[in-house]
Amino acid sequence: EDEEDEEDEEEREEKKNQKQQESQIQEYLTGIHRLMFLLGLQSVISLPVLRHTTRDIIHRAVDSTCSQEYEEDALSDLNQWFTTTVRMTLARFLNKPTSDELLDSLQHHIYESVGELYIKEMFDIIVEYPDSKPALLATKTCLEHTSLRPILIRSLKDALERRLLHPGARTVDIITQYTSAVKALRLVDSTGVILELVCAPVRDYLQKRSDTIRCIVSTLIDTRPDDDDEDSLKYGEQEWLPDPVDAYQATPSSSTTQTDSLRMESIIGLLVSIYGRKDVLVEEYRTILASKLLALTHYNVDDETRVVEMLKMRFGAEHMKTCMVMLRDIAKSRRFHNQYVDSAASKNEDDLSEEKEEEQDQGRDIPDSVEGLGECVNVFVLSRLYWPGMEEPKPMSLPNPIRKYLKKYTKEYEKLTQRRTLVTYPTKGTVELSIELPGRTLDVSVSPVAASILIEFEKKNTQTLSSLSHALKVEEDVILQGVRVWLQHGLLTKDKHEENDVYFLNEEGAERKAFSHEESNIGSNKQSSESSPFAAARPYIDAMLQMQGAKTAQQIQIMLAMFMMGETAPAGTEEDLQKYLNMLVEEDHLIHSEEGYSLASVAK
Repeated sequence: EDEEDEEDEEEREEKKNQKQQESQIQEYLTGIHRLMFLLGLQSVISLPVLRHTTRDIIHRAVDSTCSQEYEEDALSDLNQWFTTTVRMTLARFLNKPTSDELLDSLQHHIYESVGELYIKEMFDIIVEYPDSKPALLATKTCLEHTSLRPILIRSLKDALERRLLHPGARTVDIITQYTSAVKALRLVDSTGVILELVCAPVRDYLQKRSDTIRCIVSTLIDTRPDDDDEDSLKYGEQEWLPDPVDAYQATPSSSTTQTDSLRMESIIGLLVSIYGRKDVLVEEYRTILASKLLALTHYNVDDETRVVEMLKMRFGAEHMKTCMVMLRDIAKSRRFHNQYVDSAASKNEDDLSEEKEEEQDQGRDIPDSVEGLGECVNVFVLSRLYWPGMEEPKPMSLPNPIRKYLKKYTKEYEKLTQRRTLVTYPTKGTVELSIELPGRTLDVSVSPVAASILIEFEKKNTQTLSSLSHALKVEEDVILQGVRVWLQHGLLTKDKHEENDVYFLNEEGAERKAFSHEESNIGSNKQSSESSPFAAARPYIDAMLQMQGAKTAQQIQIMLAMFMMGETAPAGTEEDLQKYLNMLVEEDHLIHSEEGYSLASVAK
């Protein structure tokens, strides 16, 4: 305790001496400045030193307070610090006219320093929106007190082009950043001029991407209309201000319509206006809706109905008529299906013996009775002219029980509707399967083609693409897509010793071990592809091939050299790139043809 008391006493004594020294230094400096003032040398010697030293202190304070800190009102804290510390300290050394002039310039320097820092970090500030609102409001204040607007425009445009508008960025990420930029820049500049000049290149770039429409439609589906309407209302209620001088930096191609759209539209309105017409987005959503509905294995379309009603509020009921017809088709199908099942259940099964004669090993989970299928088969009766991709049905040989069930279903429909019939689209729809394997049960949802392929393998353990194509009456490229489904699930194995594409059912224990060995080989390939020097370039390669189609390894390397520079540039050679691309082909991620490499998903 005595030692601690001695240490405390020494510490108090040290602080006391330090305060005395500071007081002596301050008196000494005050005396020097008074002497300089009397000699008329203050503006020549002491004032520049004070200005330079204080500006350095402000720089350090701004960096420590504002850098990477966007969620606090740092500008207000700096102004308070300047008032309580800097202003009072300098007032002791300077007379009032000189002091006021210097303090005003230093206050202006705070706005410049904070503004320059936030401008340099504006891309990151936009990424952090809405948490970064305090930093955006501080930037707005700094722009009002300085002439940093042109610097902000140039800096942010360069940052967007360098960090966002390149093939490695996903379209959905570009759209997300675009909407954040719109909201953020509207906080910074209520006139909309900065928004117009900065975001116009982003809109032009999005127009060139093939998947932009689909991503915009997905954004429309996921966004609540109340949020967007509130945002639009708040922005529209702001007081009108004349355009600043930098408004005339817009390129000549910027039309008045585009300018008004960028400044006044809601966020969703801006996304819609990228393509100019609502019809383009409605048509894309119609395609998405058709895919979702055809993938259903039930008649519940409550989620889809909710989305369509929401889009009616955005686009108007007239534009969504086709989608409403599609939903009504499902509702009518449900009513007729229930009526048909109830009717079939009440009838005597007199013709069952005739139907059973032709049932030969058609799959263990398919009921032998045609009537029995009513509980596990849902039929969608569609208005063909209103559904995309329903021009002509592609032929396919269905299993006998399902074919007979659909034939009987059609007859019942003809009786009910009078002079109307049904045309079957056997390749459309979804099949839910529960496959029992040694030691596990596999539950999957696949296309009718894939399900029919598995049935063919139950008839014969080994098949080729040509034999499957002949049995199902389907083109080989469609058969290959279905075969890939079962390859991925491990039910089929390709015989690598055969020159032709020969596949065999891999269900028993010994064959299952063989497949597990093959899976481990595939895993090792994936591991080696991830360890390739070009692994980091995979997003760039995917985006490049999606936007521009097939390319050779040399073309891909040239494009990567343009977009991946410095530390991000791959260290491998063209031969390393070739090996990496071949690994992606083995993983079924890419397809190699005479034209070059292309994405397997796009090819499908």
